[in-house]
Amino acid sequence: MRLCTRLSVYIYETRRRCQSQMPHLRRPCGCRIHYSVRGPSDGTPVLLLAPGGMRSCIANWMGQPYDPWSRLPGVGGGSKYKVVAMDQRAGAGDSDHLPLPTSWATFRDDQLAVLDATAGDRKCLLVGSCIGPSFIVNLLRAAPERFSAAVLMQPIGLARHTSEPGEPWSGLNTFASKHWFGDWASEQLRAGRAERATLSDLHESMFVRSPPFIFTASREEARELAHPLLILAGKDCFHPTEVSRDLAALAPRARYVERWRDEDYSPHTPQTIEAFLAEHSYG
Repeated sequence: MRLCTRLSVYIYETRRRCQSQMPHLRRPCGCRIHYSVRGPSDGTPVLLLAPGGMRSCIANWMGQPYDPWSRLPGVGGGSKYKVVAMDQRAGAGDSDHLPLPTSWATFRDDQLAVLDATAGDRKCLLVGSCIGPSFIVNLLRAAPERFSAAVLMQPIGLARHTSEPGEPWSGLNTFASKHWFGDWASEQLRAGRAERATLSDLHESMFVRSPPFIFTASREEARELAHPLLILAGKDCFHPTEVSRDLAALAPRARYVERWRDEDYSPHTPQTIEAFLAEHSYG
């Protein structure tokens, strides 16, 4: 019994020390944002904004069609990129759950603060998937001088069924955000982190009262995105092809890749992404 108790205490203390050593950024509201950095300190900064909807976190890069968290730190012999990844607040990673976000602006300000802590005033590249492109567009609009280019993989957004194979929806895919936001919101309710009315207001802010396109920009606002963009299309109701296609057509310096994931995956996909990043690197 004593051995088990000592072992339990040892495991607890070891875990506590490891967590305390993980890089966290304390925001003015008290929320701790967990981030991690790979690659040389003098490499070109690359901020990764992970897939997963409201559960966007570093671990979600694992198993993606393209995993920049695993690949980019080794590109160029490990000497080219300083890769910064983060767990969004209230997600599935090691950032605090509370305070909850109140809008897209909460996430944007967290992300800019992580860049302040890791990249200073150096120009940064952006890579995001799923909800990541919506984060990216919000950053490009808020602080355009801080970024040189961005890769947007399978962006979310509002769209009608177009060319997605076998997808059974008609009209706008408003149910898509309700599905993955609802699962996350149910977790918050069960954990006692928020009231139902608070979560409903957050969903309204982020996905109903927001621009009816990619949620952080309207189609008209997308025309003003001046940065070079590499847009890799989605192909399902959660990441509609139409959203990717329209964004690529509207943004003046966008390049578009429609066939790249699932059965269309090609060994050239990493090369396409990494050549684009290299072209716009300021290392």
